[in-house]
Amino acid sequence: LGQGFDTRVLVTPRTNPLAYVAPLEVISEDNLAHKRCVLKTFCEERNLSPALKDDVKQYLDYMEHEKGGLDDLKLINQSLSDHTRDDVALYMAHRPILNCPVFRGLEGGFIRRITLELVSHFYSRGTKVVRQNQGSDGAFFIACGDVDISIDDDTIAALASPGCVAEGALLSDSNMPYAATCASYCELWFLSRLRCDATLELYPDARAEIMRTLPKRVKTYKKGRSARSRGRRASS
Repeated sequence: LGQGFDTRVLVTPRTNPLAYVAPLEVISEDNLAHKRCVLKTFCEERNLSPALKDDVKQYLDYMEHEKGGLDDLKLINQSLSDHTRDDVALYMAHRPILNCPVFRGLEGGFIRRITLELVSHFYSRGTKVVRQNQGSDGAFFIACGDVDISIDDDTIAALASPGCVAEGALLSDSNMPYAATCASYCELWFLSRLRCDATLELYPDARAEIMRTLPKRVKTYKKGRSARSRGRRASS
């Protein structure tokens, strides 16, 4: 479940633990206790591991406290036309994209196209989405939750929305100089390097501008400054 929810922005998740019980778009106070009871029984009957049980609980807590009990992706998917759905997707995801140094100042058509390429993932607390000295297939944009940046296991920065992680991987397949770990239950939007590169093919001016100013467009981190000294919740 840590990486089991994989959706285009505004596309229904393939796997949703709430689907174990009667499907409802809104988790009301009246049925929340019942849903927890059903999930507990489900986990016990199938002898799920403690880690998987914790993932299910984190997802339910996330839906209740961060989403107000509302599965907005499902509602928007079912209720809006394709054109309107794209407009809502742009509204929901534009802040992290515009905040990302890689895309800052680029033309609107390119930004719109890139935003619609985002894929939504849900990650449980403790999941390492980027590993130090290993490559990444793309960048992560924080929609909700907290992500810790570390070098040699020392946390040096703490990011929240509208921060981004591994944006340099959109331009190169080199190894990452830091690790990124979810400090809470997170919803992250992923943009693959392949999708980004394919979109840049359609916008040669944007590609030229990115490459011309590349050193300024990739955020770097240095060991020696703790996350707390920088302020617990910094953004890119």
